[in-house]
Amino acid sequence: MDLHKELFLHHQSLHSRLYDFNGKRKLHADYEAKFLTECAKYLQHKGNSADAAEDVAFVKNGCLQMLDEALKQVAKRLQAQETYKKNS
Repeated sequence: MDLHKELFLHHQSLHSRLYDFNGKRKLHADYEAKFLTECAKYLQHKGNSADAAEDVAFVKNGCLQMLDEALKQVAKRLQAQETYKKNS
């Protein structure tokens, strides 16, 4: 598989975690089952306390910001590569 196709597939994967099929922002990002399972274990271990829920919300927000930034960076590189291929 060439680099352009891999980059395109990575972009699609990131985009689908944050946006629905109509391009609208999802209310909740797709964090995958393993991450959500670990969050649930943490909450259970901490007795579902308000502090634990706040910790999980903080981590989820950080992950959401990271996914947003990753999507932006991959989109920039994808666009640059498409421009390069077009001009070559």
